[in-house]
Amino acid sequence: ALRRLPPPVPDDPRIDLAEAGAAKALTDFDGQQRAAAAAAAKSQKEGAVLLFAQARLSESSALLNLGRLDEARQAATQARELFAVSGDLGNAARARNVIAVSFAMRGQFAEARTLFQEALEEFRRIGDQRGLATQLENVAGAELRLGHADEARALFEQAISVARETGDVSLAA
Repeated sequence: ALRRLPPPVPDDPRIDLAEAGAAKALTDFDGQQRAAAAAAAKSQKEGAVLLFAQARLSESSALLNLGRLDEARQAATQARELFAVSGDLGNAARARNVIAVSFAMRGQFAEARTLFQEALEEFRRIGDQRGLATQLENVAGAELRLGHADEARALFEQAISVARETGDVSLAA
């Protein structure tokens, strides 16, 4: 419906970004990637740096789900740098998480653990409990893959506790 409105509304990169979010919710990662790339191109042309970073983060998530790990890492790194410079530490941590997942998907669990821990500290610093719970789970998963079962168990228990505190029953489960 927004695309049918008179110009310049249909060309707004925020519409493409919303479309990318809808495609992600439907697990249409090809559609997410295309819409996020369109949002990135338009926002870059307009000089909308934070919108560009959001688009690149969305695109990195899609690329990750499509198994295009190097491209995902590149997009997430670009987004992370822009978010960090602008002071958006939450999205910078989310981008760092995508980078970490790209390492984990390649079986590089030590590298992934380091990046998950850095994202964990960023979420802790800004007080984002949901991000904290997710990163505790991610660090625990990396520890488990590295053969550190006791450390993983303690981290999983912390993640469950934080998830319950925030009401995130899905993560707690």
